[in-house]
Amino acid sequence: MLSIKEGLHFDVSRAANEIEQFIRSEVNRLGKRGVVLGLSGGLDSSTCAILCVRALGRSRVLTLLLPERDTNMQNMADARLVAQMLDLQPIHIDISPLLATIGVYNLVSGEQAGNRPMIESGIRWINHLSSAPSAFSEGMAMLYNIKANLWLRLVRRLL
Repeated sequence: MLSIKEGLHFDVSRAANEIEQFIRSEVNRLGKRGVVLGLSGGLDSSTCAILCVRALGRSRVLTLLLPERDTNMQNMADARLVAQMLDLQPIHIDISPLLATIGVYNLVSGEQAGNRPMIESGIRWINHLSSAPSAFSEGMAMLYNIKANLWLRLVRRLL
């Protein structure tokens, strides 16, 4: 019987190759020329961009930068860095007017959305509720740069 540690271990290169093959096969199966993805500068979208470029080539990957009123500009800088590393030319579209039109900004003020101490307190509270950090709290910590540059180290390892 495998231990938890052994069960969680996997071959990163093999997994990346399998995902790349899946991307190629799905794009071909659907009869599409490529993929479109939003590049936020975070770990998920950066990893997707890398895998798509490796699977299809950069000419078949269209990336969008979609900042809005409350976007952390460091995230946009990170997204541009990833695009540059992959030699992509992202399209930049500010979605603030759309979000304002549908009333998103009526739900939470810009001050609340940008209140980093409040967000960090919430992340600590979520971590405190469990004996181990949750995927949600870890994702939030990375989103708000509490674990700055972790995503960049992971991205460089995949390149």
